[in-house]
Amino acid sequence: MPGASTTKRTLAPTEADTPTFGRAMAAVGHVARGGRWRLPARFRAVAWMGGVDVDLTEASIPPGGAELELLAVLGVITVRVPEDLPVALVGDALTWSAEPGVAPCATSLAEARVRITGRSVLGKVHLRFVRAASRIAG
Repeated sequence: MPGASTTKRTLAPTEADTPTFGRAMAAVGHVARGGRWRLPARFRAVAWMGGVDVDLTEASIPPGGAELELLAVLGVITVRVPEDLPVALVGDALTWSAEPGVAPCATSLAEARVRITGRSVLGKVHLRFVRAASRIAG
């Protein structure tokens, strides 16, 4: 309506505002998810002969936590995780690759805000744990 007055206010996100499912899929290509975004309670990333980048450094984590399901088939999935985010990694030693120099938050499944499960078939799931100062710099 022309001339109508509108107001804009920011509300704190609630559990009802958080999407329950999201995905990123790359087939012979590349997909990136990052910046300021709301991580759904369940997020699946699949890289088939391609690459998927998931950046959690500016992501809003749902109040009840989240689960990332990662599958790399002849592809690469890279996840940037802030080192102060309590995560639990579920997978075998052949699946994971981690950036040296920054240790992940070692937590139990019960303490984790994000649970990351990963599998690869002739591919790679790479976790990059970044320090708080590196979040803005990239």
